[in-house]
This record gives sequence, structure tokens and C-alpha cells, in this order.
Amino acid sequence: STMVWAFAVGGLGTELDSEAIGGAIEAHRDKFQVRDASNILWAYAQARRAGPHGGLDVLCRVADAVAPKFKISACGADPLEAGHRLVRVAQSLRTLEIQSPALCGAMAAAVASEPKRIEFDAFLQLTSSLAELGVQDALLVRALVCRVAKVRKGKKRGHGLKRQAAIARAYAALRLDDLEVRCS
Repeated sequence: STMVWAFAVGGLGTELDSEAIGGAIEAHRDKFQVRDASNILWAYAQARRAGPHGGLDVLCRVADAVAPKFKISACGADPLEAGHRLVRVAQSLRTLEIQSPALCGAMAAAVASEPKRIEFDAFLQLTSSLAELGVQDALLVRALVCRVAKVRKGKKRGHGLKRQAAIARAYAALRLDDLEVRCS
């Protein structure tokens, strides 16, 4: 399956027939693991920035097919790697305007159940992206509020304007009032 996404990446932006790429992806989509799917989505998102490409219906099916397999450990061994890959998946879905409630829901559930498995800044960015994709998950909201509260009380209390802005964006995306929300 990794060879298939490598084929897709190599073919995008060239004169290679995009239908052949889509056909190869479609034929293998049920065999894709989380990393394969994230690489395919990312490759198409990068190509979309350069110009329009077809095959988005295939990508929707790839996203839906990988959703039941989704877990944080499949995204990377350490919190930084896992967070980076999760953010890339969410950004790719937004760039490509792909509607996959199944994958978005699976990502939100995984993040809400194991928030510390993702590096904090990536966690904030991912939470914002999922909210912008239409995810309104109560457990994800609680995970965000609790994690922010712990960071503010800990050693990183004066963590700077950039992180404060990221926290504000995540709260705004989820329509939370920073002054009223508490971790209960």
C-alpha cells in the first residue's frame, strides 16, 4: 500500500493520468493503514495548492475506509510525531474540502481519550482544525479545557503570546468563553 501512495505522490503535478492514480488508490483503499491514508491526503492537498485535481470522491472513500482503524499510536510513537501527523490529516481534509464525518469523529474520539499522547501545541492546532471541520465533541472540549488548565498552572505558565493566541483560537473554534469555562 505504501508503494501505491508513493506512486500517487510521484504522479501528481506531472502529465501522468490522474485517473490511473485514482484507480490504483481505489483498488487498494481497504488495505491502507493510517499512515498511508495521511500521506495520500497530504500529497493531494499539496497538489491542490498548485492547481485543481480530480479524484476527490476516491479520497473521501479512503478517509472513510481508514476511520475504523484510527488510533493515535498509528500516527507516531512520540507525542510530537503523532501530533504532527494528526494536524497534517486535518489540514489536508480542510484544504481538499473533504467531508468525512467518520474520520473526523474517529480523530476527535482518539484525541479526547488520550490527549497527552499529542504534543500540546499540536493538540491546540488539531482541536481548532477539527472544530473548523464541523466536529463538536463534548469529550474533546473537556480534554482541551483540562489540558489548558494544567498547562496554565504548571511550569509553563508564562508561555508567551504565540501559545496564548493558539489557545484563544482553539477556544474560539469550539465557541468557548475562556473566562467562563472550567475543568470540572
